[in-house]
Amino acid sequence: HFAAAIFDGSVKVVDIAQNKLLNHFQEGSLKLWSLENISRDVFASAGEDGILRYWDVRQNRSVHSTHPSVAGSIS
Repeated sequence: HFAAAIFDGSVKVVDIAQNKLLNHFQEGSLKLWSLENISRDVFASAGEDGILRYWDVRQNRSVHSTHPSVAGSIS
């Protein structure tokens, strides 16, 4: 799988071998700047809203988010 951060705040997950869109996640409207694989099915994103989100490709939403600039704040 390949995940791409889109400047509209969305994340797209693509199966490169099959040239197929697997997931399209949208939970914000500000630009995403980085993605990081955590495991086969989980990755993290960070962007202009300052929120670090964890995503699971088996679900249609983020599974955890936190705002690192606020100590102890987890939603």
